[in-house]
Amino acid sequence: MNRKRLSLVLGLVGAFSAHTSLAQDIPFAEQPYHGMGNRQPMLLALADLMSLAQDRHIKIWQAGKANHYALVTYEANKLSDSLYRAASLYSNIPVPLVKAADAALMRISAAADKRNGAEFQTAFRDLTTACNDCHQAAGIAFVKIKTPTSSPFTNQDFAPTK
Repeated sequence: MNRKRLSLVLGLVGAFSAHTSLAQDIPFAEQPYHGMGNRQPMLLALADLMSLAQDRHIKIWQAGKANHYALVTYEANKLSDSLYRAASLYSNIPVPLVKAADAALMRISAAADKRNGAEFQTAFRDLTTACNDCHQAAGIAFVKIKTPTSSPFTNQDFAPTK
């Protein structure tokens, strides 16, 4: 490995390590470990997983707003997978809060199947509330999620395919 690449890798590992240590005051953010007896922390912190979840939250809204229901369902399923993965990696996350978000995601998918914009909006609002309830329980209520007003994904076409 060349010197520049090694330096980059070591820098990223250091950044992830510092990031996870800063999050230790959050009750859900205890570092997960691989396997029994192996005390090597994972590199992906809960905050990183939640940033990815926030991206999916935005994409679900943008796709729903554009009536691109296949994309709504796809992103809702991926977000559900991510939330359950986070709950399995970080055992302190209260399961009822994950289930509340998942119930909203199932209703989002059902609304998409019916192409029902009103049901989609209600379920999306419930998803957003579930996110904020979890943040409140984690002691990070200052991380407040809301309905997006724009999209950072200018490189993705949210128009439905024909």
